[in-house]
Formats: sequence, structure tokens, C-alpha cells
Amino acid sequence: MSSVRVLTKKEFYEEIDRDPDLRRLGEYRVVADPGMEIFPIDLDLSGRELYLGEGDFTGTFVAFGNTKADKVDFGSCRFSQVYLDYLEVRLLSLHFSQASSLMFDRAEIDSCDFGEFEVQELYFDELSSEVINIEDLSAGRIFVGDLKPTEVKFENRGPEEFKILFDEGGSQTIGELKREELGDFNYREPEDEEKEGARSLSVQEFMALLEEGTSLRSLGMYRIVPEDGGEVLEISTAELGEIDFGRGDFRNVEVRFVNPEMSSISFDLADFGSIVFEGGRIGTVDLAKAKAEKLVFRGTEIGTVFCDGVDASHCEFDEVEIEYMFLNNILCESLEFTNSEINEIYASRGEHEDISFDNCEVRLFNGHEAKFKTIHFGKSEFGRVVMRATTVEDLVDASELKAERFMIGYYDNNIENMEVKESTLGTEEGIQALTFRKLEPSELDREHVEARRQEQIPKEFKLK
Repeated sequence: MSSVRVLTKKEFYEEIDRDPDLRRLGEYRVVADPGMEIFPIDLDLSGRELYLGEGDFTGTFVAFGNTKADKVDFGSCRFSQVYLDYLEVRLLSLHFSQASSLMFDRAEIDSCDFGEFEVQELYFDELSSEVINIEDLSAGRIFVGDLKPTEVKFENRGPEEFKILFDEGGSQTIGELKREELGDFNYREPEDEEKEGARSLSVQEFMALLEEGTSLRSLGMYRIVPEDGGEVLEISTAELGEIDFGRGDFRNVEVRFVNPEMSSISFDLADFGSIVFEGGRIGTVDLAKAKAEKLVFRGTEIGTVFCDGVDASHCEFDEVEIEYMFLNNILCESLEFTNSEINEIYASRGEHEDISFDNCEVRLFNGHEAKFKTIHFGKSEFGRVVMRATTVEDLVDASELKAERFMIGYYDNNIENMEVKESTLGTEEGIQALTFRKLEPSELDREHVEARRQEQIPKEFKLK
């Protein structure tokens, strides 16, 4: 069995200079330069075609900046997060590639063919394109910012199969379809505390509807009314398929799932007091715009968790296994992870009082532009911690953290409150690579563009 070739940035560019058809390499893996979290692909291949072949880019963030080509083909590459900034190509083909997130920003593409591309979050921050084909696209989320396509091809798929969010002040259409026609799935109407006109259901009536496969969204506004105070709504059916809570009001009962086997569950616009999951396996958990006093997952295997504005006082994940977790605009006073294994956590925008980890294994934590009061890493093991333009008001405690790489971009970070024991730095027992870079105010929204052009300069650091 042949080994997978590992390419540094220099070697990657040398191979492209030799022949931009990297399919000839077979399987290969790229690594970023020491101290860098970005793997930049800045190329002028005007009139030529770039084929990336079977590359593994999951160990770094990939940024296409100022790249010009007739065609860029992603082949069957695997990515973590990809930024397409100032990309100018006639044809972008994503075909059979995969990524946790893909972001278009100031890109100009004549034709964009997603093929069978698999992505958890797709961002059209700023894209000008004549044709976008998403017929076979598999996407957990599509975020529409400034999108200027002449035509969007859904073919035999209805747009309702995609969960599409629109930025306020951005494009309010995707192709010829308007936002109101798509039924923006996370739109929450003004609060109606009395929920006047809501349908009342007993626990037994609700369970009957659930077992019949009734669409809960079709009920409109409904309320679960227990016969006796403190009643528990326990859902323990082995295989439930998909559940969408719609606009349900569950504040008068405790909702408990026992060993659920589900492809997906959406909290939609529901209101909960306490909701607890124990054991089981769930493909996708969509917290959407739900509200809850207490949200607990214990011993559950989850493929992807989406948090797009969920408002919860306390969120707890204990002994869980999660492949991808996206914290976008989540409003949470306390977010706790204990004894858990997580592949990627991506915290985009959002306000969190406190986030803590204890005895966890996390391959990647990207704080991005999220805001935290405190971050406690506890006695955990992380692959990469990236906090570029992350706002931390009070404290980052990494005193017991083991991490391969830890990067701080301290535009708003109070790094004087970073606690790292001197004995753990530069050893196998603690943080192996610690990097700091001062971010200018202009970089707050475009830090990934500047990061690939500037050398990260280590700064003096106060050890405690």
C-alpha cells in the first residue's frame, strides 16, 4: 500500500508550477507552515485549469485569494473550512468534494457547479455568478448575503429541501425565488405571550400525533397542557425518523428523549422549559430559533448540531460524540461540555456568558467572531484552538489544556487574563505551539484574508 504524500505550501506550489493537474498525484495531504492556520492558494492561472484531485486539506483552513483561472476543479478533495476570496474563474466545479464550511466572498464566477458537493454550512457572503447549479448539492445550511446570480438551477429539487437564511440588508432572493416565497425557516414572529388561538394538546394526544407521523409544523401554534402538574413527556420510541417541533409550547412539561434513533430533529420555533436527551443516535440536531431554560444531551451520538439563534439559559453536553457543531448567533448563559468527543466546533457570531470544557477531546475549536465572557478549557485535549477576532471579556483559562496548536488573534481579547502554566508550554504535556498576532481594526471582518499575507509575530505573554 502506497503512503499518502504530505505537501508543504512550498511543495504544493512547486507541483502546480510543474503541472496544475494534481490528479496525477493520487492521494495527498497538505500542511500549513509553522505558526500559520491558513493554507493560502493565491494563483494566477489565467486561461489555464486547476484540478485539485484527491487532496486532504482537513488539517488547515484553505483560502483562495486573488486566484484567477479558466477553471478550478475540487475533484474529491476533503476540507475543513474553505474561503473563496476574490476568486475569478469561468467555471468552479466542486463535484464530489466535502467541507465543513465553504464561504464565498468577493468572488466572480461565470458558472458554479456544485455537483454532489457535501457541506454543512455554505455562505454566499458576496458572489457574482451567471449560473449556480445546486441540483445535487448536500448542504445543512445556506446563508445568503450579497448574491448576484442570473440563474439558480434547482432542477428536480424544490428549494424547500434546503434550509436557507438571508442576511438582513443583503440579497432577498436566490435566483428568481424571493425570500417570502421560500418561507425563511428561522423567522420568528413577534412574541405572543398568551399564544392566543393556540391548539391545546394533552401529552397523550401529542404522542398519538407523533406516532401517526403527523407534521407538527402543520399544527401551527400549539400548547402541551399536562393533566397533572410536573408531568414528563417521555419519548422513547426506538425509531422516530424526523421530528420538527414547529411552533409548539412545551413550557408546562419536561420533555425527555430516551435512546432516540432519528435522522434529524428540528426545534424550529418551539418553547421549552427543560428538554433532555439520554443516549441514542441523531443524524442532525437543529436548535434553530427555539427557546429553552435547560437543554441537555447525555450519552448521545450526533452527526451535526446547528445553533442559529437558539436562546437557552443552560446548555449541557455530557458524554456525547459530535462530528460538527456550529454555534451561530446562539444566546446562551452557560454552555458546558464534559467527557465528550467532538470533531469540529465552529463559533461564528454569538454571545455566550461562559463556555467550558472538562475532560473533552476536540480536534478543532474555531472561535472566529464569537463573543464570550469566559472560556474554560479544563483538563481537555484539543488538536487546534483558533481564536482569531474572538472577543473574550474576562478570562480564558487554559491552565490544564493539552493542545497541539493554540492561536490567538487579540483584536479585542484581554490576553492579560490568559492563564497558561509556564511548565506546560513547549512540552508534550501541554500546548506545543502557541502563537499571537495583533489584529488591526480593519481586519475584524476579514481576518482570514490578512492572515495569509502576514507573518504571525509572537508576542510577549504574561504567564501565571
